[in-house]
Amino acid sequence: MKAKIFLSYSEMDKKKLKALRNAMKKKDDLDPIVVSERRKVGQNLTDKVKQCMQEADCLMPILTRKSIRSQWVNQEIGFAEAVKIPIIPLVESCILDELKGFIHKQIDLPFVFNGIEADSKKEARNFRKCYVSALDYVAASSQITTIQHAKPGKLMITKPTETYVSSEYVEVSGKNAKPGAAIIVITSLYGKHLAPQKGYAIADNLGNWKYDRCHLFNINKDRIVYAIAVDLVHEQRVRELLAEHRKPPRENAMYLFQQILKNEQIPFEISPGKKLVRRYGLVQMRRVRATMHKAYFRDTEPRVWAYFFKIVNLSKQDIEVTHVGIDYRGDYIEVHPPERRLPKRLKPDEEWETWIEFDKLPNCIRDNPFPYGRVRLSTGRIIKAKQAKNIPPKGEIAGGPVRPEYDKH
Repeated sequence: MKAKIFLSYSEMDKKKLKALRNAMKKKDDLDPIVVSERRKVGQNLTDKVKQCMQEADCLMPILTRKSIRSQWVNQEIGFAEAVKIPIIPLVESCILDELKGFIHKQIDLPFVFNGIEADSKKEARNFRKCYVSALDYVAASSQITTIQHAKPGKLMITKPTETYVSSEYVEVSGKNAKPGAAIIVITSLYGKHLAPQKGYAIADNLGNWKYDRCHLFNINKDRIVYAIAVDLVHEQRVRELLAEHRKPPRENAMYLFQQILKNEQIPFEISPGKKLVRRYGLVQMRRVRATMHKAYFRDTEPRVWAYFFKIVNLSKQDIEVTHVGIDYRGDYIEVHPPERRLPKRLKPDEEWETWIEFDKLPNCIRDNPFPYGRVRLSTGRIIKAKQAKNIPPKGEIAGGPVRPEYDKH
């Protein structure tokens, strides 16, 4: 029997939809459901979506910088969650920090691809690798289960409750394991490297378990922590398999490792991933101020107006600015005049300015782009630029020379 998969997408991602749908049609056991292809005269669109959703075995939303704010995509995800339809999202990596609601970055998102706006062919290749893994996962599952959270009775990680921790070693604990099972804790860096922790925990008679010293060996690295429950007699063999298959790094490494365990016929249960980021000490003290103001360049006729980003390093160590831009409803407009190359390293108390000319912005935000200004650091932190008020419309530009025709602003 074919698994029916409801495809949720934005109109701006039709190329991705077409590629995904065509790949599914080549598989004998998968049947794509695309609402726009099921036309029926006089039928309300909302009713059509509900009818298609009720037929589906799972929902596969394409979440990109273009679709993240799509009303239909978000409503379809909410409907699927309400009627308990499994959700298998394909997520563009650049929007992970913006995900909210039922799908967000603190849950296990194994099918992530890198979107490259400047290179559509490379982005298409990355998306293909992502959906091929996802379709293989669906096809291999005798019973499709929800990816983003565990159902009652499934193995779960309950502690730590926060994503960000301050210690090198943290306690990882959970529930719903088989009594007496060995719990192996694994960390996965960027979804590619699998690193098993030393030793294991034993589940008590109620299925609760606790692992005292999960080692988070580096700072500011996004990692996913998993727990695998196996019978004690299989614990050593599972470690041997991990050692054999942890290198070279692979995309969707945990999914691939599950297939290895199935091939070995080792009974196991795996928890949804828990995101943990270690931050402490000076890392937390990196204070950065980012502001925006409107001004014009001197001695230009007619006047050349621009919006200026001023970035000040208020911390006691160097910082590196990797991106500056305007993020308007999922459309990212880069700010990169030739005189202000990125990345830019700033020493303590150093200030630096860059700009985007007025006529390079869409008409809808030319008068007020301030809510959408963003600055990204090499640590992954994104800073919202604040509007600087009462700034003279002309003055010196921090950060080095500009084009002779502009001179100063």
